Amino acid sequence: MSRLWWFVAFLVVASSLVRQWLPADDGQPVFCSWSGAEPRPLWEMVLPGYLLSAANATAVATALLLGWVSVRRSGLPRFATTTVVVLIALNHTLLEAARAISALPAGTACSIDPATFEATPWAEIAWTLAPALLVLFGVRAALDLPRLPWRPIALAAAVTAIAAFAVFLVRQPPAGPVASRTSDGTPRHVLAITGSTLTVVDLDDGGTTRVRAPDPAFYRFTAVARDVTPGAYLAAVTTQGDGAFGERTSRLHRVRMDGEGGATVGDQVGGDLEGWVMDLAVSGTGTIAYSRVLPDPEDSTEVASTVVGLIGQKREWSTRAPQHGPYGDGGLALHWRDAGTLAFRAVTAGGRSHIVALDISRPGDDLLAARKLHTFAALTDGSALSLPGGRVAMWTSDGDSYDETITVVDLPVKDPPHRRPAGVAFSPGCAVVMAYATDPSGRHLLVSVLNADEHGMEGMVRECAEHPGELYRVDLHASPPAGPADPALPRRRVWQGEEPFSAIVW
Repeated sequence: MSRLWWFVAFLVVASSLVRQWLPADDGQPVFCSWSGAEPRPLWEMVLPGYLLSAANATAVATALLLGWVSVRRSGLPRFATTTVVVLIALNHTLLEAARAISALPAGTACSIDPATFEATPWAEIAWTLAPALLVLFGVRAALDLPRLPWRPIALAAAVTAIAAFAVFLVRQPPAGPVASRTSDGTPRHVLAITGSTLTVVDLDDGGTTRVRAPDPAFYRFTAVARDVTPGAYLAAVTTQGDGAFGERTSRLHRVRMDGEGGATVGDQVGGDLEGWVMDLAVSGTGTIAYSRVLPDPEDSTEVASTVVGLIGQKREWSTRAPQHGPYGDGGLALHWRDAGTLAFRAVTAGGRSHIVALDISRPGDDLLAARKLHTFAALTDGSALSLPGGRVAMWTSDGDSYDETITVVDLPVKDPPHRRPAGVAFSPGCAVVMAYATDPSGRHLLVSVLNADEHGMEGMVRECAEHPGELYRVDLHASPPAGPADPALPRRRVWQGEEPFSAIVW
């Protein structure tokens, strides 16, 4: 019986070795790319190969020792058990060291989630260490020890499992989590996207927590929105694709955040969507709207059409070409003005940017058959976010960050004057506004900025602060400061980091 345990351990180790020599059968190859990373030292590129060779050598030695012991007729050789356990532990250590040294640089883009490579799967760890456990079973069988009383052991295991399950049920969060609040009564945690990662930001201490993607292939978060119930959100994820917009498929998922800022991605909402979802918006009645861009079949770096649709209603409106102004990134700043009206930024044939309102009950599928609420000045871009009471927070830019502003106005309005108005909600100075959002009450504003700006014909970059990314909080009901020196409302920095947030929801 002892030799049988050793033989099973031999089969496990041998199967791992044979699997390395067999061709991969997972069909789709995995590829990664990155740019801007610092060159690695020579030893970091060479050492992982030596560590993997050493790990393979220890695996071969382990297999040979296990096979020899399992076929010999006499008892266990002296020190065989210790040697096998040490070799298995050394093999696992060498594999983990090689993985740690050859970790992917920050900002790596892969065909599957790069987080997949950051930690060894538990199944792989169990398979690597299982032979050691089998050998110990074989040693016990060789010593001919008395059989363990299985009934008390089974009873103790059952009681432990029931107790653990009871603790799990007691610690489950309530159906409607009570969100933690800051000192002024606003939610303490926000969801934000930086790069392609969904993050929870703590507005009290500036801490961030990464949210796991729902699927290794669908891992690039592109949009996020607040749902109608507290602690509930929606997020859009897309595949890596080919080129800027080519061969992408998007999905929408529900996200749940508990009262302590722990967020989990849940079930998919609706089916797969072709293209890249750029915006999400949820109405007060729970209707989910999205915008997505489809690539030019001849050039995956160009947008062929822009589509706005409603989940569950099989209703879409579309127009050719992207709907961003001279300084936009393709998003529409899509939001609900009321339960039956979608508002977003649109561009006419002449290249002029507008804020328009689309009546979703109106027949037809022309995205631009919408009522104009506001027309921006020539060569000026902008977006808007509806606030309670019919007001909007409007961002405007003429391409120079010193002239960017976020103002609170009533729509429709005429073109604003070219000078910066007094009492604007936010003025970034040298920085560039990347995203902005309000809390559920519409009283407070969060603004994400990039503290670097390209200007001039040569694209020179000017640095504005120590950290490239910052997040500011503004009280929209505060009294504006007196005097024209700084017309923006009082603001407080609540976060700073190495990369700004491209989308935020509070």
